[in-house]
Amino acid sequence: MKTKIYVLLVLFTSLIYSQEEHNFNINKGTKEIGLALNFNYQKNKTEDVTVNPHTTTLVFRPSFGYAIDNNLVLGAQINVSAIRETSDGELSQRRLTPDLQTFSFGFSPYIKKYFSIGKSLLLNINGSIGYQSMKIEDYNANETIKANQFSIGVTPGLTFRLSNNLALIGDFGFLGYSSTKNVDSRDFVDDSKQENFDFNISSQEILVGLIYYFN
Repeated sequence: MKTKIYVLLVLFTSLIYSQEEHNFNINKGTKEIGLALNFNYQKNKTEDVTVNPHTTTLVFRPSFGYAIDNNLVLGAQINVSAIRETSDGELSQRRLTPDLQTFSFGFSPYIKKYFSIGKSLLLNINGSIGYQSMKIEDYNANETIKANQFSIGVTPGLTFRLSNNLALIGDFGFLGYSSTKNVDSRDFVDDSKQENFDFNISSQEILVGLIYYFN
């Protein structure tokens, strides 16, 4: 979390000091290869409690795009994530808290609009349509839930130039619609569907990484 805060400070500080000529732009015909990551560990610790839940999250998001116009990129990204929810303490006590392993794989075509706000900084809005397949293992119940998710929405972000071809990127949240259908492995449990329209700025939706531009 401290690393993410530091990256945010670097990006926003650059906004203040980069208002000069020769603005940073993505020219038509430019190609981009990016990789954004998220690693997060959260632990809920309570005094006088022997069982403390903790969650480890890893998100891996490679992407490729092509500038169809100045500061307008069409591309696609792959979304891979793994989330482990478990607890400290004795096995008999841990059965009262979540013990889950979630793995997901998805694909999202996108169109991204850059807005130049200085010689080294871009504001970008990424509009995407995505499909995600998820598998959730509940070790307490010894059951498996599979889910399919469709989403459409936008992700705001910042791009800070490190050199002529390399930039630091940060994506912050997701605003849009998602529809998730859960399929439970137990015969007596009906499938369920959940729909949401909101702004999700959870730890899983804050990613930082690098992007490489070439012609």
